[in-house]
Amino acid sequence: ARAIMSCAQAFSDFCKYAFRGMIGMPMSARYDLVIVVFVLCGYASAVPLSPRRLQAKHSTSLLAERHHNCGLGSVPHYPEVNEEHRNSCGSATSSCKPADPLDVQDRLSEISADFITGAMTRGEATAKVRSIAQQLARDDDAYNAYGNGLIVHLYPAYDLARSDSSAESELAKAEARSWRVLESFSHRPACPRSMSLCSCSALLCEGGHISSVILTKTRTRQPFRSLLPLSKFPKLRTLTIGQNSFGDQAWTSLGKAPMPQLRSLTLFLSKLSDSHFRDLIRIAPQLKYFEVGVQYHTPHQDKDALPPEALETLCQLHGLEVLSIQGPFTGLPECFGSLSSLLAIDVRGSWLRHPLPQSLRQLEKLRSFIAFGQSEHRCPEADCVSSWDNRLRIEEEPLFWCPAGGWNVPLSSVALPEWSSIEKFWVDQNFLTGPVPHWIPYRWPRLRSLDLYSNKLTGDIPAGLLAMPQVFQIQLHDNLLSGIAPQANMFSSSLHFIDVSLNPSLQGCWPPVDALSSTVSLAALSGIKRQSVCESKEQQDTGRIAGVQIDEYGHQRVTYEREDSATPNSTMLELEMSKDHRSAVHRASLMRRSHPTRHAREMLG
Repeated sequence: ARAIMSCAQAFSDFCKYAFRGMIGMPMSARYDLVIVVFVLCGYASAVPLSPRRLQAKHSTSLLAERHHNCGLGSVPHYPEVNEEHRNSCGSATSSCKPADPLDVQDRLSEISADFITGAMTRGEATAKVRSIAQQLARDDDAYNAYGNGLIVHLYPAYDLARSDSSAESELAKAEARSWRVLESFSHRPACPRSMSLCSCSALLCEGGHISSVILTKTRTRQPFRSLLPLSKFPKLRTLTIGQNSFGDQAWTSLGKAPMPQLRSLTLFLSKLSDSHFRDLIRIAPQLKYFEVGVQYHTPHQDKDALPPEALETLCQLHGLEVLSIQGPFTGLPECFGSLSSLLAIDVRGSWLRHPLPQSLRQLEKLRSFIAFGQSEHRCPEADCVSSWDNRLRIEEEPLFWCPAGGWNVPLSSVALPEWSSIEKFWVDQNFLTGPVPHWIPYRWPRLRSLDLYSNKLTGDIPAGLLAMPQVFQIQLHDNLLSGIAPQANMFSSSLHFIDVSLNPSLQGCWPPVDALSSTVSLAALSGIKRQSVCESKEQQDTGRIAGVQIDEYGHQRVTYEREDSATPNSTMLELEMSKDHRSAVHRASLMRRSHPTRHAREMLG
């Protein structure tokens, strides 16, 4: 019984936590790793299991044990935060953050990852992708938000919406032969001959042609010796390939026959070589979507770090619209500023240590910038910080971020005001410093999603930030913010989630937690008080906020309105606030209004 329990637990942990790291691993190494797991199982069967291990029924116990094994003591815990989450959304271990229905790219990224790794069946992935396609077709807001209409069709999984698994009868014979030739360069076929090619998980068909090839799930001890047959598919738009499927010679062979029709390429590499990027411009000169993941050792080793210059070759791909990079890259090269067509940059989980190049200010079309969680660690030294999800018991796998080698730069060197089209900006879980820029409401008018939590930010919250007309969610928790937080009557009607928890010096007054409210507002372990009536003397004198405007100099003008008992019309008062909010000057201008007072949320923006 002890042996069975040990093996089950070991194999469960192995599948759950090691699979993602195996994408770029050679298949022979995968088999060796599995054998090691079984050897450990046999050893564990002879060692009595501790009562604590047997009683680890909950993720909190498992997390505590792993923290203990890292030598980091007990897990930090915030009961007040968990209690507020329970009251706000019904679960103490939920982030309470609602999903933005217009952010289909976030959903599509998860579908792509699950489908590519085999965690989701083809049928399940197809149904979800087609649901997204239907949403974009009928909903103009979803089509326009985040650049979805320009970007979504480039994601590898989106080909599922157009694929036909029963199309082999119409598949060109030349392409079927080329596929079998490709398989002949491997130890074992990727698609069994007993099944139709177009129903094979390694490829997708559309209109009688192969439109997408996925060579990450091929079970072979030896990689393909040549990838040249891929050039025989004239309608091939999407290629997803792991280094377990090809060697250096095979990659070089692909460069001998360019594929100008290729639009999306995803590479999972166990080790980056110069040829991987150098040959790209010859293999796919019209590439629009490029995703690369480079494996690195855990714990981190400085010898794995790659300088910004390692990415310079990508600057030749002038048509790139989506660029996703994950690996031990310590910075982005200056020449990325020449990629003027870029709509989305995703460098989450890399090793960024330097400010962004100033040339990136030229990327005026950019809609999305994601760079959270730089230099992620599993079991680091004692000075590292536990992830927010660990502290809230949302995630059971220990994750840490460490100042040494982390992204310890001013936020002003990362948030660039020239990105006037930006809608998503996620740079949480780093060591960014400085204030939240007060120019954001004016310079980033289309912003919908802002994640700045778990940094070292100081200063106040710009008054106009929570009143932006399209903002959906803002996360500022776990920082060092201070000053007076904007009151709830300043929230935009589009704001569904705001979290300022764990900012002890942040003051203010918000209404009590209401699970039925359209806006989830979290403020545990901050100085914000929860009261049914939150009126300062200024607001009693002025009344309800009607609007917030920001001029080109960054000054904010807050307009209030109130009902005058002596007259049937409203009196409008304006309050101008300087950029640093250190002084406020009241100025009253009497303006007659012919309609009654409206709700503040209908007037904001």
